[in-house]
Amino acid sequence: MLNLKYFTRLLVLALTLDMSALTVSAAARYDFITSDLCFKVLSNQGKTVSVVGYNPYQAEPQMLSIPSNVTWNNNVYTVTEVGPHAFEHFYIETLYLPSDIARIGEYAFSYCPYLKSVTLPDNLKTIGEGAFKYCKLIPSLTLPEGVDSIGVGAFAGCKRLESLRIPDSVTFLGDIAFQFCDGLSSVKLGRNIQRIGQQAFGYCSSLSEITIPNSVKVIDDLTFVGCNSLKKVIIGNNVTKIGWLAFEDCHNLTDVKLPQGLKQIDCNAFVNCYALSSISIPESVTSIGDGAFNYCRSMKSVEIPDGVTILNQGSFTNCISLSEIKLPKSLTRLDDYAIYYCPKLLSITIPENVQVIGAYQFRCRNLKTVTSLNPIPPALYFDSESGYAPSRPFYGVDKSTCKLYVPKESAAAYREAEIWKEFENIIEME
Repeated sequence: MLNLKYFTRLLVLALTLDMSALTVSAAARYDFITSDLCFKVLSNQGKTVSVVGYNPYQAEPQMLSIPSNVTWNNNVYTVTEVGPHAFEHFYIETLYLPSDIARIGEYAFSYCPYLKSVTLPDNLKTIGEGAFKYCKLIPSLTLPEGVDSIGVGAFAGCKRLESLRIPDSVTFLGDIAFQFCDGLSSVKLGRNIQRIGQQAFGYCSSLSEITIPNSVKVIDDLTFVGCNSLKKVIIGNNVTKIGWLAFEDCHNLTDVKLPQGLKQIDCNAFVNCYALSSISIPESVTSIGDGAFNYCRSMKSVEIPDGVTILNQGSFTNCISLSEIKLPKSLTRLDDYAIYYCPKLLSITIPENVQVIGAYQFRCRNLKTVTSLNPIPPALYFDSESGYAPSRPFYGVDKSTCKLYVPKESAAAYREAEIWKEFENIIEME
């Protein structure tokens, strides 16, 4: 009996200490409680408060309606903010916010698995990081005019969201803002948006078309990665850079309009765009990154503009339908794998200024003619230490039948140069 009383007292003491800790923790978060909500004062002078949570002693509601104002200590306060993590992991189904709410804090309603209906207030300015992250049942959303910032992952994982209109007031769209919104098929971006963050629409597998407005200057890394239903992209006139993996795995992309003024297509920008059969690269482009068009299996022809001096590694690797590629006069170097495993390529002209051709180049087994315009044979690099045959440029090309055309009075130099000399038909041009 004594032992039982002893342990009972210990249990009561532990529970008391635990409740005290909760009370201290809660007190640090809010200044006062109404019947069902907790509030923190933002400004005594302006009489504004933030709603920071639900009364821990009340059962969670299915419908949450936040009042426009509350009274405390005989003062009336206006509710202007939903605090960070205020209703995270709640089981609410319907949400009403008052008109004076200007900010929804970080993760305020994240992971509310049954939330289906959301009415956002007209005076809303900021939607914080992860504000509605993984609210999987929200089918539609109206973003009010006046919102200027949508934070990182604000609506990521809202899988039932079908359509979206970003108002003209929005200037910033955070990283992964709408990532994994599987049902999102229609998006209209506002005219004043300046930055679309990394993976902002990553893996939106139902998105079929997008127009990037003229206000955007850079399409960030991974912006549309994994949008495998995306078919058409129109890019605004002021975009100067398409980032790393921006359109990776957009398997059904067939129509891309690149703007005049574009300067840089970054590494793997269009990798695995299997359906992309053609693309017009503007004259303004000076850089095409590693693997930019790798595995564009349907691409049939492409012209590289003057201004590009280096064709980087893997730029057009595994383009199995590519039958024509025009290289610019400005080109000085082809890096490893730049044009590799393009079995339908029958001819290639190497410009006069090309001095170096990297390893694993032109493994295009059906090449019938090669034209090199440089009177000095470009250096052909390969893995000479291991002697690995496939690393040698023109590996797999039948050099007994493929004709090599070279400038007048340069045939002798080609017949003495490494690998070039393996061509049995070296013909001087007039």
